[in-house]
Amino acid sequence: MLKRLLQDWRFYVTLVVGIASVLGPFWLANIDQKSKSLSLMVVSQVSLQPSPKESVSGLEISVEGKPVSQPFSSVIEIINDGSKPITTNDFEAPLEVHVGSAINIIRAQISKKSPEDIEPDITYDNHVIKLKSTLWNPNDTISISMITSGAQPIFNTKARIVGISSVAVKDSTKPTSNLLTIAILLLAAFALALPTMVCALSLEFYSTQSSKIIPLKRETVIVIGFVNFLFFNLFVKFLNDALGLDKVVWYNILSVLLISGIVIPFSWRLVYPKGADAKTTPTLE
Repeated sequence: MLKRLLQDWRFYVTLVVGIASVLGPFWLANIDQKSKSLSLMVVSQVSLQPSPKESVSGLEISVEGKPVSQPFSSVIEIINDGSKPITTNDFEAPLEVHVGSAINIIRAQISKKSPEDIEPDITYDNHVIKLKSTLWNPNDTISISMITSGAQPIFNTKARIVGISSVAVKDSTKPTSNLLTIAILLLAAFALALPTMVCALSLEFYSTQSSKIIPLKRETVIVIGFVNFLFFNLFVKFLNDALGLDKVVWYNILSVLLISGIVIPFSWRLVYPKGADAKTTPTLE
């Protein structure tokens, strides 16, 4: 059976389509990431005040003589992770980094920049840090250190930049994957491959070992395609959440639709020979 399968050109077509359906979404997502993109990464967040159980009576934390409650030290990183520069004219307004309405910014400053000759300028008020427009070449990065009070900051961004719909916020302080997530990914990947494998093996089995040929009806093709489509999107969604990827799911949907548009019409043309002595593989009309 394996020898005949290897000799059948349809095996290679199916193999190529399978590989394309897996790699296609990531290739398309990578194409998009080659354009303009700006992202914010939360590098660290540390509470400067001991928990109530560990605090010392009379201990008070202050900045410049002013007491602060629930202070946090945070470091964020803003990077041009695209392949195109972002010019000052691309900014309709300064990039805003919000920390939350119940949180006050005590101090904020640029702690690191790459390259060194980049000249960003920031201002801040109670709840917002504003980054004035400047030239961002690919991989240009600035780090902002800040002290806040009130609670742990929850960062959000607001921007009006040509070619960028939103500035993504990523948090490196949170774990991105665990054993349960990996197990779910493996199960989803298996579920993705199962319908196609069962169908292919069953057809080959019946065409070589039995006088009965199971025709692959159009309804069956549609169901198989839909199940693969559903499980593949579920798989990529879990992968997106586990690895912190962006913009993968929608490009995955597009690529699977394109592949389905090619494969399903091709599958509909398959005709299976009828008769007790039919031992061959499907042929085209």
